[in-house]
Amino acid sequence: MNRYFRLLLIFALLAGTTFAKNKSDVVMVLLWPNANKPTLKLSFGKFQQEGMYAGQFSFVSDVLIENVSTKAIPRASFTIQLLVKTKCG
Repeated sequence: MNRYFRLLLIFALLAGTTFAKNKSDVVMVLLWPNANKPTLKLSFGKFQQEGMYAGQFSFVSDVLIENVSTKAIPRASFTIQLLVKTKCG
């Protein structure tokens, strides 16, 4: 278990470092819950369309999530839904 956790941590650090090095790939930054006193900073990479079903599009994006608060976050799970004002297609 401990070895698995170390490997996962190393992979996460390498993946985050690789994504963070190429700032030109960041197309959107979201500060949550608000820009005045954010807890998390979400940096989205380029969105790639994966499919479409019943008029709804599915996109995939690399996301780097940073804890910008002083409090540690021991565990987190995220689901993000974005709405687009203009119609795709």
